[in-house]
Amino acid sequence: MAKRYFRITVHGVISELKIGGVDREFLEYWNGNESEMMDAVDDDGGDVPEEMMPHWEHWSEVDDVCSINSIDEDSEYDLDEINPHPGTKFSDGDLVWKRGKKTIS
Repeated sequence: MAKRYFRITVHGVISELKIGGVDREFLEYWNGNESEMMDAVDDDGGDVPEEMMPHWEHWSEVDDVCSINSIDEDSEYDLDEINPHPGTKFSDGDLVWKRGKKTIS
């Protein structure tokens, strides 16, 4: 029997826990100023020195220690079968051409 592929789209509440490391200076600067740090994370750094600004494009990238995702049990979802082009295959979670390495977008 041939493999079948599906896409699951979740509609509802998704919780994430991201834990990452920072250096001592970063920790000392932001200690006690968590609300200001959250503003800086949301691109509103104001008068924060550049070296103390979080250096990531999105907070979800900060997970070098731990990353946990969960979906609320009351969330709804859609299940769609995917029919990939016959000239493609899945490799390390990406859909790629069988003859070449370019990822299909």
